[in-house]
Amino acid sequence: MSVAFITCNAQNNWSDSIKIAMEENPKFYLALHNRNTIVHAYTTKLYGLIGGVDYNKKFKIFVGLYGLSNQKKITYLENPNFQYDTVYRSLATNNISIGAEYTYCSKNRIRFSLPVQIGIGNTTYKYSNNHNTFKTEEYVSIPLETGTNAYYELINWIGLKGGVGYRLVLGPKKARQLSSPYYNLGVSILIGELYHQLLNR
Repeated sequence: MSVAFITCNAQNNWSDSIKIAMEENPKFYLALHNRNTIVHAYTTKLYGLIGGVDYNKKFKIFVGLYGLSNQKKITYLENPNFQYDTVYRSLATNNISIGAEYTYCSKNRIRFSLPVQIGIGNTTYKYSNNHNTFKTEEYVSIPLETGTNAYYELINWIGLKGGVGYRLVLGPKKARQLSSPYYNLGVSILIGELYHQLLNR
């Protein structure tokens, strides 16, 4: 039985690698940045739209807007703390983040990268009964994220992407409860690259 390994081009000194990449003309890009995370034992989608500059497909700097899909569930049944028999709790978050992504390994169309980002936003819990909201809790949250991504380029503006990482949320206790691992697997669409190609035709 034989085992095949992917050999890739990597830089021993990442700081020099970034400096060399930043000598190239940057290319602006927009991209969808969605991934799955686990919140209160439920798998939840974290939606994101990012825009930034790409230096020679080696180093990226970006700003992103993110929001957690509205998660709603029955949270209390005949709980003495509430005057209702059934209480629904909905959760929503939104934040703005800045980040960077360094491609530490590349081979032909395959790239492996390390993303790091930090953001600030808010976490909102709403409690309702029969669609009437009677309590709202809002907290400042500071998400920190890092992980590793793998990307396979199909054409210049579209590829297959997968990744894993951890999202650490700083803030009050109910905001910190959103800390969890994340993962993504799917199609990556570079909206900015597609726009440039259409513009240059």
